[in-house]
Amino acid sequence: GGGAVTGSTIRSNNRNESGQTLGVGIYLTASSPTLSNTQFTQNTKGLVMDAGAPTVSGNTFSQNTASAIEMFNSYPVFSGNNTSGNGRNGVFLQNSFTQDYTFSTDLTYIFGGASTVQSGVTLTIPASTVVKFYDSTAELKVEGRLVASGTASGKVVFTSVKDDTYGGDTNNDGLSSSAGAGDWMRISFLQNQATSTLTHALVRYGGKRTTVNDPFEGALRIKDASIELRNSTVEYGDTVGVWMQHSTSTLIADSLIQEHRDSTSNTFFGLYLTASSTPTVSGTTFRLNEQNIFTDSTSTTTDAGGNGFELL
Repeated sequence: GGGAVTGSTIRSNNRNESGQTLGVGIYLTASSPTLSNTQFTQNTKGLVMDAGAPTVSGNTFSQNTASAIEMFNSYPVFSGNNTSGNGRNGVFLQNSFTQDYTFSTDLTYIFGGASTVQSGVTLTIPASTVVKFYDSTAELKVEGRLVASGTASGKVVFTSVKDDTYGGDTNNDGLSSSAGAGDWMRISFLQNQATSTLTHALVRYGGKRTTVNDPFEGALRIKDASIELRNSTVEYGDTVGVWMQHSTSTLIADSLIQEHRDSTSNTFFGLYLTASSTPTVSGTTFRLNEQNIFTDSTSTTTDAGGNGFELL
């Protein structure tokens, strides 16, 4: 379907009804209408998109008890939207990206469960975009290419839904929760054919392992792949900040990897290298990690100069 909805109010769909959890203001299935200048308010969910590529512009989403917006295998074009007072203030998504797509800067994106950037596909995240992960099962798998193009004044932020410092109170719970190490799982770069790049990115509170006996896999997991990490910060991860397995040409430049530590007997690592990983590291500071860099017998770093190390 196509068509347009404009200048309207969509409200009070199954809000707070006993046993009703799926009340949606507008539910699109394989549809691409234009939705503009409309208020979505007091629904269970404001807008849900399942496939399709609608244009969503200038709308207000407020007081929806679950999500303002949800998208599944969809490619909407967002601009000028506003969310406030919803159970999840932003776009809640689980996507298998099968075509190139670019996030919008006017909304916070919230990954739940596992999403995948398929081989041959590029997901672009522009400067000043905030991306959050809903819980400890949330992971973004990159089999294609991820391009996070931040700037010095407009970082691309990857963080916990409980982190109100960036993107505001996304889970709408006031001071009831606060972010901590391992709130979400990881961004995994897996056998990607094109080099992913993270420039002026901030990665916080990731790296959750299911149990303490799971392999170290980091907030950034680079397995049989290589990326470029420039002018970026990885911090407050659970056990490992950046983990590599057979990553032969990763570049880490002018970055900060810090605050991987806790009060237990487990060792936390800033950078963990295994299975013939050979990254080049330059101009990067390792700060207050229990162990800054671990290398197994097959791995090594190429020190290109300008690195600094501050131990606990």
